Amino acid sequence: MNIYIMPHKKFVLNEKKVVFIKDIADVYSPKGEDEIKNTIVLKVPDVKRGVYSISSIEIVEKILNKFPYATIINQGESEVLIEYSQKQPKENRLLTFAKVLFVSAVLFAGGATAIMSFHSDAEIPDIIESYYDVFDGESQKDYKLLEISYAIGLFFGITIFFNHFLGKNMTYDPTPIEVQMTSYEDQVIKDQLQQVKKDEVKK
Repeated sequence: MNIYIMPHKKFVLNEKKVVFIKDIADVYSPKGEDEIKNTIVLKVPDVKRGVYSISSIEIVEKILNKFPYATIINQGESEVLIEYSQKQPKENRLLTFAKVLFVSAVLFAGGATAIMSFHSDAEIPDIIESYYDVFDGESQKDYKLLEISYAIGLFFGITIFFNHFLGKNMTYDPTPIEVQMTSYEDQVIKDQLQQVKKDEVKK
């Protein structure tokens, strides 16, 4: 009998202290699937908060205790990170709004400074002025046609690059920020798993 498991990367546990296979992995089995899913793989000790790891080998061991002649095929992660918190933290909407406002202001100021610094280093104003000289034969001080066109083009260029406008994606592709956030989360999970292993060795 073949049993397929797909362990997840991470599972957040609040309040309850028992982790079942169904919490940390998808399971398919021609028989006994519910029994496998409801198998306990971890009992959290009496602590307020904690980080634990469960390897796919531990999951396989628990399943083989019930179905010793089964062939288990892992289609997912080799280790699962489990974060336990005694109580689910309540969101403070005012604090969250303040954080979003602060981060937005910092990003806006930083982005504006970076763009202006680039334009200053690349001497964009002088280049635009040269275009006026080439096409009109004289420097244009009264109107800013190229500057306005350049600013509009810059806006659309940034919007297309980040693939995001007014809370909606322009295509089905993930935005560059989403890609970076996914990479960041993966790295955080790897680092946490390594730290858990170091703590286990010390014990």
